[in-house]
Amino acid sequence: MPEEQHEALTDVLAGWLLGRLRDESGTSVTDLSLESLERPVSGQSSEMLIFGARWREGPKERSAELVLRRQPGPGGIFLRPDAIREARVLRGWRTILAPPCPPSAGPSPAPRCSEGPSS
Repeated sequence: MPEEQHEALTDVLAGWLLGRLRDESGTSVTDLSLESLERPVSGQSSEMLIFGARWREGPKERSAELVLRRQPGPGGIFLRPDAIREARVLRGWRTILAPPCPPSAGPSPAPRCSEGPSS
């Protein structure tokens, strides 16, 4: 990915994640940094980014390894892709079956987060 696109993507993702972390924690979230954004080349159903995040939640330092799944555009292998529904299913699996899947920050209906080239 060209450096210019990488920086733009990092900025958009950091802004979205900061809002989600504040909503989830109900407290002040500061010093958010994203690390090691990688795009796995396997898979065709959606675009994924794997990355680490570090932040402060009030006085506590936090970190997480995260996966962002971006809803694919038209012309993919699914007639009606639905990344929001997939996120809800993964959250349900985690609470019912407790499989080894990464935590989900939850679906975001915001167009910049679920569709478009810089989500």
